[in-house]
Amino acid sequence: MVAHSIILILHLVSVKRLILIFICLWTSKALAKTGEPLPAYTSLYYSVYEQKVLLSVMHSEEPEALQLLLASAPGMDLQKEEDYRAKLEKFIRRFEKKKNRYSDAYLLEQLFYRVHRKYLKKYQPYVGFSQLLEKGKYNCLTSTALYAWFLQALGYEYQIIETDYHIFLMVKTSSGEEIMIESTDPKSGFVRDPKLIAQRLEQIKNDALSPEARKERPYHDFKLQLFREINLQQLAGLQYYNQAAYLYNNRKQAQAATALSKGNLLYQAERFEHFAGLLAEAK
Repeated sequence: MVAHSIILILHLVSVKRLILIFICLWTSKALAKTGEPLPAYTSLYYSVYEQKVLLSVMHSEEPEALQLLLASAPGMDLQKEEDYRAKLEKFIRRFEKKKNRYSDAYLLEQLFYRVHRKYLKKYQPYVGFSQLLEKGKYNCLTSTALYAWFLQALGYEYQIIETDYHIFLMVKTSSGEEIMIESTDPKSGFVRDPKLIAQRLEQIKNDALSPEARKERPYHDFKLQLFREINLQQLAGLQYYNQAAYLYNNRKQAQAATALSKGNLLYQAERFEHFAGLLAEAK
């Protein structure tokens, strides 16, 4: 994983910035013993919290999903994480108590609409997971991540599906029923009917390939034709990818390169390689 990331970084950054990244790759043990960032790290990370989360990934450790999703937020720390976690656990506890009293389909439907009412207030591209929890601003990535975290807490079997321009969930109940959750559709994003699910899946695939759909997406069009399952760590990697896209669009290429490199540590995928090439050409 580290070797692959180094190859990507070589295409993205200046020699000076590359030296800083090599420092962060090979001195994580020293970092773990400090309460403050070493000077070389301050231009690479938003916080000590982010340093420790990503460095643990470099050493093949497995941070909890919430930590991965919060790592890219500027100024994140353990106290904020604990506050967010406490609120999320309080919210899901009421559903845990109901799990043995209601059918899975009923409980999941209640969860879908309740999450929208409480958390998902305003759709906005390029927002991070902490902004969802703080201000209710969300996109398909962050809202899908929230539902996935709740589903994991409840012990449900689920799949996160990535396409070129969209992310959604498929959930399996204890009876074997498959349910589709499109988190950005507050009115009809909870789908049980197999025929409707099939129609939606076909529409998503068509949208991912149509020029009209691409014009409406806030992502760079690399025409990858993706349709595959990913996990929460990889979803957190895509959050960095979105961050890199936002920075690139605002002509902050060095910062975009750093964000892309962080995302690639969490998820080694084609879109990162294509974006790396785009950044290299822009220099």
